[in-house]
Amino acid sequence: MGIMMLIQVGVFALTTIAFIDSLRFSDEAYKAIDRHSKALWCSILGVAAALAFANLPLTGVRSGLGLLGIASVVAAGIYLGDMAKKLRAIESRRHRR
Repeated sequence: MGIMMLIQVGVFALTTIAFIDSLRFSDEAYKAIDRHSKALWCSILGVAAALAFANLPLTGVRSGLGLLGIASVVAAGIYLGDMAKKLRAIESRRHRR
């Protein structure tokens, strides 16, 4: 296994985790933090995960990470680094009430 294959698998794992995590929260939680809607985030992260899957070596496509792979990592990073923390805080406040 080459280093590029490990990076591609890591990108796929990161985008898939972000996509699954985005599905866990309600649309009201997304509205409460005044960012884009749940549908938009789930769509962005779903496309990112699909692109990352298509870029895996087992699909037969022989390419590097590429611009779309980098965009996938950026989308997942923004979601996991910013959005997910705020969504968890909103959900924990709702469960305490």
